[in-house]
Amino acid sequence: MLFTSPLFMFLFLPVAMCIYILIPKAHRKNALPFISCAFYAVACFKQPFALILMAVMLISTHLWGKLILNRRSRNRVTTAVLTNLSIWLALQVLYHMTDVSFIYPLGASIFIMASVSYIIDIYRLDVETPVKFIDTLSYISYFPVLVAGPIIKFKDFCRMRQNISVSMVNFSHGARLFAIGFVKRITVAAILAQTFDKIIRVIGNETNFMISIALVITIYVISVFAFSGYSDMGIGISYMLGMPIEADYKNVFAACTVTEYRNGFMYSLSLWIDDYILYYMHRNNDSLSIKSRTLSQSLVLCAIFFLWFGVKPATLPALVIILILTSLDSALNLKIVTKKSFLLRVFGRIITFTVIGLFWYSSKTESLSQLLNGLVKMFSVGQVSWNAVDIFSAISPLKILIIAIIAIIIYLPTLKISKNICQKMSPRINSAVEITYTVLVFGLFAISVIYFLPQFPQYAASAFSNVVI
Repeated sequence: MLFTSPLFMFLFLPVAMCIYILIPKAHRKNALPFISCAFYAVACFKQPFALILMAVMLISTHLWGKLILNRRSRNRVTTAVLTNLSIWLALQVLYHMTDVSFIYPLGASIFIMASVSYIIDIYRLDVETPVKFIDTLSYISYFPVLVAGPIIKFKDFCRMRQNISVSMVNFSHGARLFAIGFVKRITVAAILAQTFDKIIRVIGNETNFMISIALVITIYVISVFAFSGYSDMGIGISYMLGMPIEADYKNVFAACTVTEYRNGFMYSLSLWIDDYILYYMHRNNDSLSIKSRTLSQSLVLCAIFFLWFGVKPATLPALVIILILTSLDSALNLKIVTKKSFLLRVFGRIITFTVIGLFWYSSKTESLSQLLNGLVKMFSVGQVSWNAVDIFSAISPLKILIIAIIAIIIYLPTLKISKNICQKMSPRINSAVEITYTVLVFGLFAISVIYFLPQFPQYAASAFSNVVI
């Protein structure tokens, strides 16, 4: 049972929300962990390992917190953090090994990162102490963020939990965000992923420049809409529960540098890395030169991001290029440089789009040799055994056009120009636009549930099926 499951949308969530709203305000924060545990138990009832891992992480995190409060030792914090990261690394290795059948535990990356935040925030005394077990349970198991984030810092979660505000404004905004996320995931990402696979089946190992560009663009869009779709649904649920969360995906299509893309793609992960990893690199390595710090930061950032989203031999060329560009960006401050010239911004966006697109494209490639062979054929001038008619016969151009229009409608409000236009409108016109857009979003949500979801039953059972992860 995931957010895209009819069981979740039309049974679990309505029942949970009714119970939550009927509970007196003073007890709502203590009701959250029980709702979260019920969700995780139902979602993972066929995966006992996931339930055991969640229980172990919950208990160990709380015990580490108590040990650190008894004696604030840096060695204890380091041991706790390295233990958690080692568990996460082991899970990632098992999941990405081709000869091992391993189902990645739902939300494991999220609650392991949350455990690290919990331990370090307690060590820094960034939260009120002592921390009760129910506080730990509430944080580690908070179900709106378990599927795809965002990662909430423990100190921020404590503030959110103390200021729960269930209101019509928060609920309506959350419901709209949930609908937007569902449309992103099912209507846009799933259809485009299906189209991508159909094109690959038609062309086989034969490609050309135009088709390769089209595939890179397609996989880039899929990655953004798939991940941000689940994230928006989780943020929407959190809003409905009266705990607003900041958006996790920030206009990645306009990124002029790889660093900007990283900061916009899963923004909370970037903040987590900056606050809990790079903070200690700065603190404990005062003797390092600026260039050495920049290089080490780039290595850490790339390592965590690529472990999160998966590394295999085919992605290594893109990894090396991204590492080089990230290092250059840190050393030369390319974000400031690109702001000085329109042409530099355009050039930066093309480079960023190409490199990131290459990473996502390579993640769908079975081997490094296959990727290199495809890149060679991309620039070859020889004849291919297929033609454009074969591709158009395999896909539905009209459906793709409709999906493109829907994607633009869904993504349009996040653009800076859209926000500037809305700010210049009168309050009455702005309200009318908001109402119209909300009606449109819920209409698209209804169409997605009735028409598109039955075409992809796997998304109701397995997160990120057919998606680059």
